[in-house]
Amino acid sequence: MARERHDAKISATGKGKPWNRLSYDYRKQLYYKEVATYEKQHGKGSAFRPVSGNTSYAEYLAKQPEDFRREVLGPIRAKLFDGGKLQLKDMVSLDTGYERSVSFLEDLVEGRTTVAGKSQEAPGTLPDIRSAEKFTEVFGGVNEKFQKRIDDITAERNESLKSYDDQLASATTKARHDAILKRRTEELNRFQSEIGEVKKERAHEAISMLFPINDAYSENRGNLRSAALKDGRKDVIDAADMMGRILDNSRHKITWNSLPAIVKSHKKRSEFIPSGPGRIEVSRRSSWSFRSALHEMGHWWDHASPELKKEVKAFFDEITAGGQSKRLGRGYKKNERFVPASIPMPLNYCTKIYSDGMTEMTSVFLQCLVDDPFGLASKYPTFFNRMMEILK
Repeated sequence: MARERHDAKISATGKGKPWNRLSYDYRKQLYYKEVATYEKQHGKGSAFRPVSGNTSYAEYLAKQPEDFRREVLGPIRAKLFDGGKLQLKDMVSLDTGYERSVSFLEDLVEGRTTVAGKSQEAPGTLPDIRSAEKFTEVFGGVNEKFQKRIDDITAERNESLKSYDDQLASATTKARHDAILKRRTEELNRFQSEIGEVKKERAHEAISMLFPINDAYSENRGNLRSAALKDGRKDVIDAADMMGRILDNSRHKITWNSLPAIVKSHKKRSEFIPSGPGRIEVSRRSSWSFRSALHEMGHWWDHASPELKKEVKAFFDEITAGGQSKRLGRGYKKNERFVPASIPMPLNYCTKIYSDGMTEMTSVFLQCLVDDPFGLASKYPTFFNRMMEILK
């Protein structure tokens, strides 16, 4: 936190040295000053210090910075917790151990349901919503709430960027221009990160409906999260956790002889390398590593489950029978080609041709569940229904 505050101050004023050019002793001074200020405001026993064994997690969490709670709980749950509308114990079913969905918590706060309404939260009693028609009916209201948040952030982003563009147009020196451009880039990244978090939360809601959690902790989730720790980015670890939840609810099981390698990559595009147990390389340049990681994990799933690969390939052959291959177009290599499908598809990339029998079907389906689950089901119902039949 000391580093972020210092660099933000330098960025705003244009004076002083950035954190990475400060001496070690001066960095220590800034750090301990930050600790003293924080503990003066919140008391001892914080993110910086060990806590008493008598402190509950709810008490500990309440003393942490707002950003910390948002990262741990997610934006909506953190807002409900900070506003005193819900206690931490309300966010998990004490009877089943399952994490309650955001939509259930909002209904609870607004009095539309009660904690006793177990039928609304227990995975075993959820309606069968694997069909596109049923999913759009059930998820429609939830999607509207998330879409409104995305639209609000987008409008705020556009207004902020317009202000920076006006400042850039009136900048009289190169130094001033570069300083404004740097702040504009930082602001753009912040807004993109906020939109990504909302989309991630929406994807979690959608996938929790389509693939209800059967266990608070599972071998699938534990193994994939362990593999993702080597990459270390929160988005990649979250993607591994979500992939584990999907595996828990699929008939296509994985034999954990060895874990796939999940690592950062300097390449322009993320990639799955099908050698041995598989290697998932998530590009550092990816605009959203959560989506990229889940896409490549879809390839790994095809690789690790021959039955899944066989069923998906049969569906691919069915919808591309008799079609003539075409180039994918701008941004792709000349030898990257696809066959137009006989049904509406979210991307031409879905039916990209591979010589080894692999496809993009599973990966693109998972990617679209993250990008826009409601749009996927409402616009491409045949693709949605068939993929759900195969994956479940």
